[in-house]
Amino acid sequence: MSRSERDIQITVRVRPGPHSVIDVAKDGKVMVFPSGESFGYPSHVVMGSDQRVAYEALASKLIDRVRDGFNCTLMAYGQTGSGKTHTMFGPPGCLTEAAVHQRREDGPAAAAGEDVAVPETWGMFPRSVLILMQLEGVVSLHASAVEVYHENVFDLLDDRNPLPLGSMKPLGTKMSGKADEGGSGAFKRSFNGMHPASCTCHGCFQAQEEAKRAKEAARLARAERAPAKSTSASAKAAAPVEDTFATVGETLTRFQSAQDVACFARTVEATRTAKSHLLNDRSSRSHCLVKVHVTRLVDSEGTERGGSGSTSEPLSKAARPGAKTRVTKLLFVDLAGSERIQRTGAEGEAKVEAMSINSSLSALGRVIKSLGAQGKKGAQTQHIPYRDTALTMLLRDSFGGKSCTSVVINVAGESSHAEESICSLRFGERMSIVRNAPTVVIDSNASDQKHVQNLLEDARKELAQMKAEGQGGGFVDSAPNYEKQMLAENMKKLAEAEREVRACITEITETRASGTSTEALEQHLRKISAQAEIFQGIVEREQTIKTLWSLPTPGFKRRAAEVKELESQMTLALNL
Repeated sequence: MSRSERDIQITVRVRPGPHSVIDVAKDGKVMVFPSGESFGYPSHVVMGSDQRVAYEALASKLIDRVRDGFNCTLMAYGQTGSGKTHTMFGPPGCLTEAAVHQRREDGPAAAAGEDVAVPETWGMFPRSVLILMQLEGVVSLHASAVEVYHENVFDLLDDRNPLPLGSMKPLGTKMSGKADEGGSGAFKRSFNGMHPASCTCHGCFQAQEEAKRAKEAARLARAERAPAKSTSASAKAAAPVEDTFATVGETLTRFQSAQDVACFARTVEATRTAKSHLLNDRSSRSHCLVKVHVTRLVDSEGTERGGSGSTSEPLSKAARPGAKTRVTKLLFVDLAGSERIQRTGAEGEAKVEAMSINSSLSALGRVIKSLGAQGKKGAQTQHIPYRDTALTMLLRDSFGGKSCTSVVINVAGESSHAEESICSLRFGERMSIVRNAPTVVIDSNASDQKHVQNLLEDARKELAQMKAEGQGGGFVDSAPNYEKQMLAENMKKLAEAEREVRACITEITETRASGTSTEALEQHLRKISAQAEIFQGIVEREQTIKTLWSLPTPGFKRRAAEVKELESQMTLALNL
């Protein structure tokens, strides 16, 4: 792979607006007026809102790399309100069943060089998935979605349940990440005071990792003081360990049609944390990561085998004799926007959220700065602070790792945003000198699948044993039956209310797309949302009664997450 292919590809996208102070010179440089500051690093500059043009600049080459067997990442960075979510998903309300049915079968596809018609306003994620469905040899597509909020990771496809986060280990070893003890979306927002040894919050995880780093630093210091046996031995002792981090047990959903993609994206949009402020009517308050798993069948030489998919019919899942399975990943990262609290007018909880967002983006900046310094000629190996935040841990493979990465710097063209736009462009400039080491994904065969199956069976048995011992939580056996019945009924009412809220949100989105008034539906949504909040408060209070309800132990939650992770691996391996 050439040096340019190892570089992180940076594209600048300018949000359209009146009297833009951002322009592109004849030599391709991005100019910001009136300061006159220029940036020559972007591989492409996208002016305007045409999603087809943006796809060609941002994602088309990544699709080629996925087809070649590489993991890839597409990330959107920029200030709040600059168009990141528009780029990654599309404008609000565009991901509808109506849009799927109304997409034109000619014109748009040919104009963009695409092989499939895609709704014009759809962003990079749904557009890329529809293109992937048409690739030769693709037998299944699955996806997961998580958000990083206040340094905790939540599953957007499982009612925002918290997920463990830790180093990826070889199959069969326990993960070092631990889930937060809060249930039903509850989580700790600070780590003040002493925590018990069994605490599973992210802060305690970081403390454990810091202790490991201190121990390793002490070992290296002793090695430096001791006489070196050989140059190679010293180099080996100082060589950094490459950690790759991941969540454990995130929910997978399968894509078999364009309707599936639209439904998935609507779920992410409805579940992700967002608020309104002075600069953005719907500002994302969390970092959103959508991971698409592309499963293909290849022969022993790595050549693709098998049929192509269709956006209207299920992808083929028939295995062929002697074929291996290759699962590549395409990660879409929609970062929360950096913001100046004085300009957004954020107060209270929104202010705390903004501080958390800015802190994690600063940590990402430190990672990029360290990687850039390490890449300079003659530079010594440096410590890269991936472990500082949950976001940088999850992006370990995307920056300085084995993925092919493309980044879009979203900027707003108005003069009132010129200072923030320059800051974003400078960040892109620092990022442009970072290089990865893209590596083709290793194929798996029948013996690998059998190994995972054995691990899954063992894990299920252990989980069943832990549940039989009472570690799974739930109703306390000695609790009065009438109290159990009352809580069970309230939990059922809460689940029904939440389903009704989700259905109403979907109906509003579809109705708005058709141009019909949604006033009555929105009034109904406010009513049922209030009912859902009431039931949620009742259930949460009743579940705090220790003689009625018990929480699952941290060990049980970790094991349950590992079982779910192994089930996902089997799903991908067997193309289910």
